[in-house]
Amino acid sequence: MRLRNPNEPKLSLAIMLTIAVIVIWAVSGYLIYLFVSADRGIFGDMFGAVNALFSGLAFVGFLYTILLQRADLKLQKHEHDLARMETAAQREQLVLQNETLRMQSFESTFFQLLRLQNDIVNAIDLTRTDTGEVTLKGRDCFRVFYASFCARWNEQRPEDAGPTTLDRIRRTYLNFSAEIEAEAGHYFMTLYNTLKYVDASDVAHKKRYTNLVRAQLSSYEVALLFYTCLSERGAAKFKPLVERYAMLKMLQRDELLDPQHLALYDAAAFGSGPAPASY
Repeated sequence: MRLRNPNEPKLSLAIMLTIAVIVIWAVSGYLIYLFVSADRGIFGDMFGAVNALFSGLAFVGFLYTILLQRADLKLQKHEHDLARMETAAQREQLVLQNETLRMQSFESTFFQLLRLQNDIVNAIDLTRTDTGEVTLKGRDCFRVFYASFCARWNEQRPEDAGPTTLDRIRRTYLNFSAEIEAEAGHYFMTLYNTLKYVDASDVAHKKRYTNLVRAQLSSYEVALLFYTCLSERGAAKFKPLVERYAMLKMLQRDELLDPQHLALYDAAAFGSGPAPASY
């Protein structure tokens, strides 16, 4: 349906101009015939003035045609602008819908990973070897795990572990990880993959999500995370994520084997410095 342009010239105006031309032509001819007493040849020549009038009216008609075309072009441009605005609005709405679906998909997967992490923690238990009785379950087990790690550290002679503190930590953790593999083998792997999933996404404010992960950790989990990321299995990929998202912010520093071990991390890991952008 063609929209009506309010600026379009009226058809009635053209009709009125046409009638006016006919009336002027008839009246002028009649008056010249009545009042001019000259030779009828001269009378014929006088119609040249009428021809000039017709030429002027033809020019007026030409201008009217131009006005019609101009009004039609304006109407077409107006319709085109409306269509373009409608297309832009539809495109923007589609972008918003895609963004909403993308966020819903991300958050659904993220919270499934978080729930899986909690399920793994709740499934951990420690039993007596002689009776099979469950003595500890869930997060309470990490207190025993960390105590075992500290015991292995104290039992090991520095000269047998390597030339540096980091070598000694890695040697101690290697022996310790074999001890807890059956109970907590998937724990740190799931924690790593949750952080990796957030880091690899393109969502804004990633720390909002990693803060939720950090809030799930007990003090002994954080202490073990500290040494896990210094071990050979966590130094390359896990440690950078822990530093970037300040996962050691709630670390109880008096629980460390040695306060000097703090220097093995970037300050960002404890929330006291800018996070490294990349590794």
